[in-house]
Amino acid sequence: MGQREINGARGATRENLTSGSPGNELKQYNKLTGHSEHYQEYADTVRESLVHYGIQEDLANAIITEQMFLLTTELLFRLQKLEAENKRLDNNLLAYGRISKRSAAESTDDNDGRPSKKPTHNADTAPNMSTPTAGVTTRDPENNDPTYDILTNVVVPGERHPSPKLKRDPSRDHPNPVGYRTEDEDSEDESNLSTAEANRRLAKRQLDFDMYSGRIDNVWGVVLHPQLSPQRLNILRNTLPRHTWFSERSNTVFTGNTAIAAMQWERTHDNAYNPFKNPLYATAPRGVPRNPLEVKGLVRITQDETFEPWVRVEAYILLRVLKNAAAMSNPQVHDRAMQCLEKVSVDEFTPKVDENEWMEIALPHDFDRIRNFANLHKNNRGMGIPMPKREHSLLIDDFAQYALMHARPGSISPLPGIAMRLSLEVDRRSSFGQGLVRVLGPVDKAARHEFTKAFAALASHANRYREAIEAYDAQNPGAPFEAQEGPTYSFVRSSLTIEGAKLFGIVDIIELLVRNRIPVSWIDHAYPFGFNYLNARISRPIPNNHHLAVYDDERLARIDRFGVPPAIPEWDGWRQPSEDDRLRLYVLMSLDEKAKPKCQGFQHYTWIRIGDPAFQRFLKFRDQNIIDDQERIAAARKAPTGSTVALDDNDDEMIDATSHDTEDNVMGSALLMEDDIPTQGIASLSLKKVNSI
Repeated sequence: MGQREINGARGATRENLTSGSPGNELKQYNKLTGHSEHYQEYADTVRESLVHYGIQEDLANAIITEQMFLLTTELLFRLQKLEAENKRLDNNLLAYGRISKRSAAESTDDNDGRPSKKPTHNADTAPNMSTPTAGVTTRDPENNDPTYDILTNVVVPGERHPSPKLKRDPSRDHPNPVGYRTEDEDSEDESNLSTAEANRRLAKRQLDFDMYSGRIDNVWGVVLHPQLSPQRLNILRNTLPRHTWFSERSNTVFTGNTAIAAMQWERTHDNAYNPFKNPLYATAPRGVPRNPLEVKGLVRITQDETFEPWVRVEAYILLRVLKNAAAMSNPQVHDRAMQCLEKVSVDEFTPKVDENEWMEIALPHDFDRIRNFANLHKNNRGMGIPMPKREHSLLIDDFAQYALMHARPGSISPLPGIAMRLSLEVDRRSSFGQGLVRVLGPVDKAARHEFTKAFAALASHANRYREAIEAYDAQNPGAPFEAQEGPTYSFVRSSLTIEGAKLFGIVDIIELLVRNRIPVSWIDHAYPFGFNYLNARISRPIPNNHHLAVYDDERLARIDRFGVPPAIPEWDGWRQPSEDDRLRLYVLMSLDEKAKPKCQGFQHYTWIRIGDPAFQRFLKFRDQNIIDDQERIAAARKAPTGSTVALDDNDDEMIDATSHDTEDNVMGSALLMEDDIPTQGIASLSLKKVNSI
């Protein structure tokens, strides 16, 4: 057929499209132009797409011509891409709209997702979990429209933040000083001595014991000198308050006007400052007392009115510094000075001086040197730091620093799961776990709570991911699991949305990890994150059939069976704070203390004491005694013992510790200090509180 006949046929077809059957006319056009049946099928598909987007049928047939066909398909392709992008934006807008309601949604989490009545002890069948079959999900794709987001160029932890190398005390660990360590040395016959001589020897014995510092625990570190006994490193693991100055040259702590003088001297001279005008340093040469003798000497100064009021106040502050350090550490690491001071109440060394003497004397720190003037607002006064980019979330020291500044326990917006010590050290393993949550978590912010909970549960269950990999390999012998290898990684983030969150669980997490080829060692390394997340979420005793309790029971059972998952040595340890970190926290924590509702700060129970590890066997509110008590309570109520019992309306999975300062919650806190040792923050303006970092 010639080109003239084809053009004529096309014209005839266009003229007759408005009459008769459009399908027959299109077939006639195809017959005239010589197009195949495959072309006909493809044209029919394009025609249906045009009708779908609102084009009338007769006009759709007119569009499908040889000249317009390629252009039409290209336009349809672009339209479909725009439609998908529009849908993604709609999902994001919905997520943003839900963020303001997120707190309310979390507080009613258990009541919104009541499980079935069928009892079971299997952690896989707890609420928010899928059927325990590795690699299979029970989510309905139509109700869980995926919004995929691929994250590329993810880097793993590199060089770690430098940590100070503490020197250990080489002394022998003995409760008695030299000369009193054997029965012969400590049992001299005093029956023939006069009363005066016996009293003299008794006084000498007491003096020898009071002067004895004992061996300093490794957690504090020591300063070694050839002619002197080992001295405790008096920086006290970053617990010094902001109005003190620590001299690295002399291992001495100064406060008040003496601190300003020492600071100015050592910044302009090469030698250590000598406080020869301050009599308290004749009693305690290093400021913070090193032994019981110096403790008793400073206590006497605080109560002796012959001393100047400012001297008595400085003596009081130095005693409070040591008492705070003791309160923030495990008693097993206390030295003899701390043990002596523990027996003395604060009232016994609080001087009775005029209120004006208690005014804080601030040290002239250079805050502008670290202030971020580009991000200056009332919430951080320029002391905040930016959150690492998502692809840098596994740079654990960077992410740990951000968490310390902006997501501490007891702060306005804490990140449950990251372990932090009261010495401002951040556990790298739990920081890594939170980083994994960030790189793999869903785009829908409203669904991230359920995602994090399921991930933490998996991370806390030793060997479970390894078992899933073994099952995957058995099902796919021709294509076994192969973990990604660096140096950079790419991940597909979870497609979870708020609509599918209630059906999301551990199996879905496993499926996502396998799809992203996450190494087993990474999940083992994240175990402390799982432990600390559960510890933060269970903020009071809960029934043993609560789904978080079921998670914890599974954790305990697997620890007994497999042991604690191993760490990746290169990514292990604690990130130590820098001096700039401390300066930033001086400001940020002072703002927290003024927040409403008031933040708990250092009184929050999830802070870890100095000398304690990043995780224990039991959670704070689920030790063996509490577990047994809950078992008895359930038996008394004749309640089912399975994991699917519906909770009362007031049995939420957690209490917001920042807004529920109930007596039970406060008394149950393992790390709350004594009533006379407030340690909410590092920046309280009242010297009578002397709050440590």
